[in-house]
Amino acid sequence: MRKDGILNMPKDIKILSEMVDYVHQLKRHAKGRRAIHMRLSVLERPFQEEYYRRFAASALRPLVTNYGAIMFALPNTDLVVIAKDAPVDVIDTMLNNVRRKLHDSDCIKALDPIQGTSDAFVEWFDLEQNYEAFNTYIRDLADIIENGPDWHQVAELEDLPEPTPLSHEDTVVVTDTHKVSAQPASHYGLSFLPPVRMVPITAPEKEIGVRAYDADLVALVVRTLAFADIASLLRKQKVIAIVGKEDHKPVMVHKRVPDYVVFETLLETKIAGSNRWLQGFMADFLADRLLASQPGMKVEDSIAASLRVTCHSISGSGFADFNRSLKGYKKSQVILEFGITDVLTNFSAFLKARATIEEEGYRVAVADLDLRAFLGLDQRHFKADFFKLSVPSDPQPDWLTDDFEALLKQKIHDVGIARIILMNCDRIEDVVMGRSFGITLFQGEAVDPLKKIMP
Repeated sequence: MRKDGILNMPKDIKILSEMVDYVHQLKRHAKGRRAIHMRLSVLERPFQEEYYRRFAASALRPLVTNYGAIMFALPNTDLVVIAKDAPVDVIDTMLNNVRRKLHDSDCIKALDPIQGTSDAFVEWFDLEQNYEAFNTYIRDLADIIENGPDWHQVAELEDLPEPTPLSHEDTVVVTDTHKVSAQPASHYGLSFLPPVRMVPITAPEKEIGVRAYDADLVALVVRTLAFADIASLLRKQKVIAIVGKEDHKPVMVHKRVPDYVVFETLLETKIAGSNRWLQGFMADFLADRLLASQPGMKVEDSIAASLRVTCHSISGSGFADFNRSLKGYKKSQVILEFGITDVLTNFSAFLKARATIEEEGYRVAVADLDLRAFLGLDQRHFKADFFKLSVPSDPQPDWLTDDFEALLKQKIHDVGIARIILMNCDRIEDVVMGRSFGITLFQGEAVDPLKKIMP
């Protein structure tokens, strides 16, 4: 939507129509589904900025990955999320993360949120119990965003009776950040602040098949992509610097082709189980095809760009093509990232690859290092510029002791804080933990969602 409040046609209209159509199709599939409408549009203008919208979307993203949710990022900055079999306490925990982030907003300060209960910021719906009311609500919401509220009704707000208790048929809008009142959605128009467009984050609408990670699957991918440009499968994610109370600043844009994106996009298939040998083969194949596609390595609004590669892909013709495509680039701003499993199982190949890329002026990162393994690692043998660490999946009490924390802090200090990145930060708690160790660079859904690179 433009700053003058006029919708950008047809993209904004498409988002609204997709939402209305999706909800309409849920009539026979409402069992176990819940929905929330998060009204970022009622907050003060600074809290509607893109940073906060992305944070809110990232905080709710586990509903997409774990509960098959679909998320609509609306042109007026609001979010509508519809999930299946997601418990109220799980959703509310995510909402609390967003509220804490927005704690300086007068609107948020004025609320006393109750789990699973609608208020001025979040509207809750149980579709199994009240699908028709939700369907009507969504149609009204889309109509108001597209056409604007009925201002004759708005002018009559002062004459309305005292607000009634909240229910799933009602909605709330803040007309004064110090006074919250409740009335039907069709009467209030939901939100009157000029909207800003945001790209929608959606789960696949089609049923995704599940199959084993086997040789037949890999062979099919290889046949499909052997001579194809796989740039459309490339994804990017920023590494964010968080230092003290200063604003979060992007310092690196990381690019890669995740194998799950390949399977879901090309084959509409999710993978059950794992196969280390086949996964290693796939990593080599995708890295070689990616290098051959000569992806752009512009640093955008950061200071460096990185690309996931493998030891063997550097010795192939794909790297030669990639290297030639960067003629004129400042290659010291380009970081080539290797997974630790690839490095350790192909160490001779890694040493050759490192020598090749260092001669060309690139920098090196080693990723996927468990915090515990990093503590016992002599990083000098790798001669890497950056190390990307990950938080163990085991319960914290099993590994996080006072002695371990003290040793890890010292290790990070010795290696250099500017060389350490905590990756896979899918929860805010991961960032908090990393900061307690002295880490200042973070990558993951909690700080910047993985996104498609637009042409």
